[in-house]
Amino acid sequence: MIFQLFCKGIFDIYTFAWVCMIFCKFVGAYMKLPFLLYDYHISISFTRCFIKLDFFVARSLLGGPQQTPAQNLSIPIIQECIDVITEHQKLLALMKGEWAKGLLPQSHIRADYTVQRIRELAAGTCVKNYEYITNKNNSSKKWTEVPTDSHLLLYLFCAFLEHPKWMLHVDPTCHASVQSSKNPLFLGLLPPKERFPEKYLAVISGVPSVLHPGACLLAVGKQSPPVFALYWDKKPQFSFEGRTALWDSVLLLCHKIKTDYGGIVRGMHLGSSALGILPILQEENSE
Repeated sequence: MIFQLFCKGIFDIYTFAWVCMIFCKFVGAYMKLPFLLYDYHISISFTRCFIKLDFFVARSLLGGPQQTPAQNLSIPIIQECIDVITEHQKLLALMKGEWAKGLLPQSHIRADYTVQRIRELAAGTCVKNYEYITNKNNSSKKWTEVPTDSHLLLYLFCAFLEHPKWMLHVDPTCHASVQSSKNPLFLGLLPPKERFPEKYLAVISGVPSVLHPGACLLAVGKQSPPVFALYWDKKPQFSFEGRTALWDSVLLLCHKIKTDYGGIVRGMHLGSSALGILPILQEENSE
């Protein structure tokens, strides 16, 4: 909103710089959740933005408002600051389970639980702390109505597909190539019955209300432990339950994208540097 006002000329560059700096410092002081790998990244980004804005404001006050070229050069600095704020806000929504409605059984979860559980799942290798059935005794002391690890990991996997490299501040369409409309990905909901792409992919919760000819759907049940089902050719193809259900369904979905959708999801190839999923699907060379 502030940036829109600035673009319309309501704020001058100096006022905007101060407002943006104050807002950044407020957000930085308020949101102190330890978000996994973002601890270091966010703090460094905020610090870098503060230094640049402090330098710019000081130079502007000394140089006077007549330095129009300097004002134009300041726009990337301010945009970088806005990107940090946007990324922080979207990260908080992601931790609260509010990033994509309909993927988790709960409409809202405690961000501190999500952060702690992600840290635990990230420890070691091969997600060694993964629990097929959530231990209610461990969570009920502080949290209630928490998602299973299967629900949480699928939710995060979808977020990664939508925001490759975890660049949450970037519009998802910016990552895609000219084929951005090829094999779009729908999360939590399906396209309208009247207007749907020829081929698309979707991850939803519950049983799909409609099955389109060119769709490949991964549906996860809301119960605990969840059941995963894959649909294509307008009918259910596979159903997975048990400890490996999450991994089986995600791998089969990626394999389906590779073989029947040209390896492309929402205009981006699974083998791109942003996703890097394709090497996992490649067969290891036998010695």
